[in-house]
Amino acid sequence: MRRSFFVLFVLLQNLWIWSQFQPENGLKESQVDKIAITHVDVLVRPGVKVKDATVLISGKRILAINESNSVPEGFVTYDREGYTVVPAFVETYSDAGTTPAKSEYQGYYPQLESAKKGDYYWNESIHPEVRAVEKINTKDTKFNELLQLGFGFVSPICQDGIVQGTAPLLCLGSENEREGILKTDNALYFSFQKGVSQQTYPSSLMGSIALLRQAFYDLEYFKKVPSAPLGKQSMQTWIAFESLPSFFKLNDKWDILRAERIAKEFNKSFVYGTSGNEYAIADQLKNENTRLVVPLNFPKPFDLNDPNAVRNVSIEELKHWEMAPYNFMILKEKGLQVALTSQGIPSNEFWKAIRKMIALGANPNDILEALTLTPAAFLQADSLLGTLEPGKLASFGLYNHDPFQYEAELHEMWSLGTKKTFKNLSANALGKYTLKLNNARYELEVKGLPEKPTATVVELKDIWDKKLKIFRKDSLRTNVSISVVEQNVVFQVTFEKDKALEPHIFRGKIIGSGSVWEGDLMDGWMDGWMDGWMDGWMDGWMDGWMDKWMDG
Repeated sequence: MRRSFFVLFVLLQNLWIWSQFQPENGLKESQVDKIAITHVDVLVRPGVKVKDATVLISGKRILAINESNSVPEGFVTYDREGYTVVPAFVETYSDAGTTPAKSEYQGYYPQLESAKKGDYYWNESIHPEVRAVEKINTKDTKFNELLQLGFGFVSPICQDGIVQGTAPLLCLGSENEREGILKTDNALYFSFQKGVSQQTYPSSLMGSIALLRQAFYDLEYFKKVPSAPLGKQSMQTWIAFESLPSFFKLNDKWDILRAERIAKEFNKSFVYGTSGNEYAIADQLKNENTRLVVPLNFPKPFDLNDPNAVRNVSIEELKHWEMAPYNFMILKEKGLQVALTSQGIPSNEFWKAIRKMIALGANPNDILEALTLTPAAFLQADSLLGTLEPGKLASFGLYNHDPFQYEAELHEMWSLGTKKTFKNLSANALGKYTLKLNNARYELEVKGLPEKPTATVVELKDIWDKKLKIFRKDSLRTNVSISVVEQNVVFQVTFEKDKALEPHIFRGKIIGSGSVWEGDLMDGWMDGWMDGWMDGWMDGWMDGWMDKWMDG
């Protein structure tokens, strides 16, 4: 009877959570239900890349990855030729959107007993009843920062206390706040830090370990004797969420082995959030077959110019500076399951750390797995997240290049089939073009990156050589000012004619993938000569030559 009552209480709490979101007033904006993103390279899952494919989305899920680029009837098409689609990353450790914990004690003397009002556990650092979903601030800018790094899913928790409570599983970027909560209580979190509690106990690592073991023993006893005065509101919640994935945040490599002893003693299974120095005990961790979430907080180089400062730098610190970037690789070589977290570093350091590991020899497929499939499995959500296989949620990032091979930029983030733009797309205008204008022939070459191209025009002439009595080729190279924004292109070139400078401007649009330009040419000796069209046919994508004929 008591268990049934508690289950009803949890259901009522969930109803209260949903009631906190504001209702939608007026007519709801219509949503496109079927979407096709064409001509993209797709990292379907670690080790599987499909080139020049079409991503088909139906509702909020992936329908198919179509290699033939054929689009079924009824789908809205987005042409993204040259771009790369990457599965949304999964963050298992984050305090985004959470409310900082505060102590309830207001006294002047050392706090011996709990100051919490209610039938809770006797020590404030043990609070499994805390549900992060009840106080989530969906407007927190940290969510947007994660989105811009490529993360699409997060399990946010207020990292306070030894038994910290439960975290929801959220989908970032969702237009509907309710739809963004995939699960209200998805994981249970632990640590050895007492947090904001001002109770005098525990006051050491040994005390934290003893308190956690005592709490587990009390939990087992409460299951047998529900009337025991052990904090009913805490214990009943703990029992209800005991089967959830359990994460344990630690501050040192040796703490992993200490927590693993507790796991074995009480038949638990933890995923350990680590500090980044696990390479030193990789063999022991392999024997324990531990699951790890490792940070990217590589130490900065030491300033060794000051002799006095050099003497204060220990060999241990220098060795950690050398080995920290290899931590992930060493753990993977031991066959361990390892996920990566962005927590603990500024957002602008995330991709720098990723590329540094790749430069040092890390397998890009391993890194992609550590950001997607592995954390999704740790959260027991890999049936929905982690890959772009049919049936999975349609959340992914659109990059101008493969971010694990180049210094790419994130242009769009798709969340549950809804697009959010971070950087405007630029059509691919790269190539070599032959321009025929009246009796002159020009060669236009566009190089660089699609979003930041550079261009030059070469005028080709046949000049009569009086000595050799033959025509020989001559050329004059001129720099071109060019701008490409989305499908719009503007370039300006100045020719020298009869010792006078004549500027000419072309304004137009790039049609399709860039093989056709359409617009107006103005000013100078070509003014009025062409009112409208500059067409071109592209012979192969990166093979080289794109020819244009402009008919007057």
